[in-house]
Amino acid sequence: MSNSLINAAAGMLLLITGFACSVIVARVLGPAANGTVAFALWVAATGSLVAELGTGILLLRLLPQLKTKGASAQERRGFAAYLALPVFVATTFLTALYALFCWKGGGIEWTDSTAGVAALTAVLLFIQSIGSFTKNYLIGEQRLGTFFVFPAITSALQLGIVLGGALLAGTEGALLGYIAGQSVFFLYTLGILSTRRNKAGHSARALGATSLLLFFEFVLTAVFLTRPELVFLQHFRDPQDVGYYAVALSLANLALQLPVQLTGSLIPFYAERHEANEGAGSTDLFAAVVRSFSYITFPLCFGLAAVAAPLVVVIFGTAFEPAGMAVAILAIGSPAYVFIQLTTQYLYSRDQVKDRLVISSIGALLMVIGCLIAVPLWNIVGAASVRGLVYLATSVRRVTHIRLQ
Repeated sequence: MSNSLINAAAGMLLLITGFACSVIVARVLGPAANGTVAFALWVAATGSLVAELGTGILLLRLLPQLKTKGASAQERRGFAAYLALPVFVATTFLTALYALFCWKGGGIEWTDSTAGVAALTAVLLFIQSIGSFTKNYLIGEQRLGTFFVFPAITSALQLGIVLGGALLAGTEGALLGYIAGQSVFFLYTLGILSTRRNKAGHSARALGATSLLLFFEFVLTAVFLTRPELVFLQHFRDPQDVGYYAVALSLANLALQLPVQLTGSLIPFYAERHEANEGAGSTDLFAAVVRSFSYITFPLCFGLAAVAAPLVVVIFGTAFEPAGMAVAILAIGSPAYVFIQLTTQYLYSRDQVKDRLVISSIGALLMVIGCLIAVPLWNIVGAASVRGLVYLATSVRRVTHIRLQ
């Protein structure tokens, strides 16, 4: 429980910093520039999930098992270095692809941005993707005290430079602030990469097979289930509507991030219990966790929905008033996202990747069809409604699958 609280505190610190930065960008630069920054952040976040190649889940599940079996800290770090190398290669490849799309495929014109913004987005993608490896490593090692230091440094850097950059250099300056914040995790990952690599007794073929399944599942999640509405809004609408929806997402995240951050250390927790009890009582344990999270999630989400419209104006200004309805819809649908996280952690801890892949595929298909219909017709309200309905259908299917086991 203490690990979950520390992880939640670190995650909430990053969330508050990110939210403060989004308010700064919205207030200083306006809806259109806020949409440009939001799209750049989506590119970086999506690329990070894809380039991870499933290694994050492997770290969260296998590091606690290695520790239980008596592997030393240096051996576990060597195993992490073994997994970090393909992440570095995949990140380099994805960054090169994005640069090729921007300068040779008409990407700069499609996003209605500048060459400077495109270059900084590519740098952010590279830095954030490699840096995200550190979070999974420290949580898998259950070194949450050390992990908490990183968000504190990141928050100070990011907040200060985003503010100064937005005032002095506009959109490019704001993106520099996000890059500076991610560089803290990036530098630590470089230290892991310099460690002598070892497989810690694991078969490369078995690791590769699991990683491949996770990769496909992460591609589906990153591209089709993690804010894909921004792409449809960018295509069918304009950067201003992207800015409205980005504000709605950032405000709605406040309601769900406390329970989401509390789930951060559940995979090591489930894995240790499963290893110690040989799988006995796992479903009962999951049910107890879901009940506990329900007491937190529903009041937060429904409370935000009730005050969404005036809250948008107070925080972001009257220019963002059209985002109020989208915030309310997103907040009402947020509990489904939390339950998706809970079922995800449970299935990953039991190495049931195929089950989640099938369910995620159905959710991705529903999301694409829904956005193709709703975004052109109902703009950000349609996007928010599709998101909530798809998450609800996905969470119900996963919970049903666990009950049938």
